[in-house]
Amino acid sequence: MFTRAEGGSVLVGERCQLYIPSAAAQRSSTSASQQQSAT
Repeated sequence: MFTRAEGGSVLVGERCQLYIPSAAAQRSSTSASQQQSAT
């Protein structure tokens, strides 16, 4: 993944920006479904 020194940080930055929100959305949706099922 980090073989390319040029733009490596750019790729990592894009991945972080794209991956973190998706993970947060999955967590929020999962917690929401758990709360609904619990109540």
